Amino acid sequence: MGVTRGVGREFVGECGGGGSGGVFAERVAAEVVGSRLSGYGSRTGCGSTVTYFWVRVYEHIPWWPDGERAVAGATYFQNGGLTARGSCDGRGDYYTHVSTATGASGESRESLRNTIC
Repeated sequence: MGVTRGVGREFVGECGGGGSGGVFAERVAAEVVGSRLSGYGSRTGCGSTVTYFWVRVYEHIPWWPDGERAVAGATYFQNGGLTARGSCDGRGDYYTHVSTATGASGESRESLRNTIC
């Protein structure tokens, strides 16, 4: 669909529980066809498995809770990547949010914002 990967890749956290890799979030990209957007998150080089791995795309809304525009998730996830796809809600600042959880502990981070659509 014309989405470029690897541009604006952000390191967002350690694996936790073993491994020398990490968790990454890429800046949100606008797809060439239509008014679609996508956010990509990955977990690479990790020796442990997390119970939940989520990738979400949010639109930053000043002075208001940010709006979730796309979500993708997996359970019992060790290494790999997920793409969350959704619709643009007009020109604005969008970012990719990656979160992991196992038991009572979890981490979440976000990429830098990208003004698109």
